[in-house]
Amino acid sequence: MILPLGVHRYAAIDNMHRFLANYFGLNIIDMQSYYKKSEIIQFGNKFGAHQLAIVNRYVGKEIAKNIDCFKI
Repeated sequence: MILPLGVHRYAAIDNMHRFLANYFGLNIIDMQSYYKKSEIIQFGNKFGAHQLAIVNRYVGKEIAKNIDCFKI
């Protein structure tokens, strides 16, 4: 899961995570891109690397409901 984080060179770090996940055939949930598209990036940056528990709980429930869509 790529979470929004406004640290120096975050784009390079996110791109490396995407590259490695694709290289090893892993799934990616890119919250950074979602926050950027939804124009809520400032909201995500308020919490640093640890997003609100309610957001993580919701994402976890959605992953569990759709687990068959993910590669194993």
